[in-house]
Amino acid sequence: MRQFRIFHKRLILWVIFCFQVSLLLAYLFLNVDIISATSRTSKRVSFFTNNSFKYVPLKKNTYHTYKHRIYLKKQSSNSEFIDFNTSICFRNGTDIKLMLHKQNNDKWNCKCLPTFHGNNCGQPEIIWRALLNFRKSIKIKGPRKYKRNILFVVIVDKFLTTALEIMISELNSVVDLFILIEYSGEVFLKNQLNNGFLRQYHKEVLYLNIVNENDLFSKIQNSIGNLKQETLIAFINEK
Repeated sequence: MRQFRIFHKRLILWVIFCFQVSLLLAYLFLNVDIISATSRTSKRVSFFTNNSFKYVPLKKNTYHTYKHRIYLKKQSSNSEFIDFNTSICFRNGTDIKLMLHKQNNDKWNCKCLPTFHGNNCGQPEIIWRALLNFRKSIKIKGPRKYKRNILFVVIVDKFLTTALEIMISELNSVVDLFILIEYSGEVFLKNQLNNGFLRQYHKEVLYLNIVNENDLFSKIQNSIGNLKQETLIAFINEK
């Protein structure tokens, strides 16, 4: 009876051992099948890659450089104003609906929207308040026959590229030329532009490589053929 019990225990242990071995072999064979199936399909479909996004290199540079001679566009300002017989009003600053209700009035005065001021409603509130705080009296002439040209100058490094793309996309409708600066010895931005960075804005981009900031405005003057004193220049230096 005792020998039967010992034999019975050994039999149970062997059964458990064989079951564990069979599970291990099944897992190994199943894992091999999964790996082989994955290797066959990975060549066809890949949802995730370790490579970061890369711009497609340009066959020819489409942005402007120091070698180019740029002429800023001369744009008429007529489309920005409305002629109401006796008054010429700035379109974006005038309450046009209110003006049209007063067609029978021979002496029309521009009726400004809440955030605009001036005789022709052409002064945004921030400009109007600045003029009020200015001690000397200023007589504003206008409207201008042609729009002012606006230049946006930025000294760029590799940490500013994302913010730069956002700024250009937001300001593209009002800025005539984006002047992107790198210091001598740095070519990160140049390589990015050559690889398609800001491709859709290249016609409005001037790339300059300078030794120091003292050379900046002389290079800008040499690059732009019709730069005028009245041109507005916004300068951002992140250094």
